[in-house]
Amino acid sequence: MKELVENAIDAGSTRIDQNLDVVTKAWKGIMQRVMDKNIIHQLHTDFERCANTDEASGVEYWFARDLQKLLGYTQWRNFEPVIEKAITACTTAGENPDDHFARAQNGRYRLRCPERSR
Repeated sequence: MKELVENAIDAGSTRIDQNLDVVTKAWKGIMQRVMDKNIIHQLHTDFERCANTDEASGVEYWFARDLQKLLGYTQWRNFEPVIEKAITACTTAGENPDDHFARAQNGRYRLRCPERSR
């Protein structure tokens, strides 16, 4: 009888441990989503703060160097290929890259968003 009780306790303990693992994993998943939302919200806020507006047309634009820092690239040489890929993706999507990307005289890119006029 004592052995049956000990086995039942062990089985119950195992179930509790398993349930605790499930709850812990669920909690970590919830916290990760909260953190992801917080990061996304912060990036969106920072992204909007970096926006410039062309006074003549009202079109918003961003300097690639500002986005480089915002996205965590410390060196331009590592970020420029990202811009080139974005230009390629724009073309592949059937968009005219000239409507969205402009190279400034100083070699910097200016990224435009004609759909987001202020």
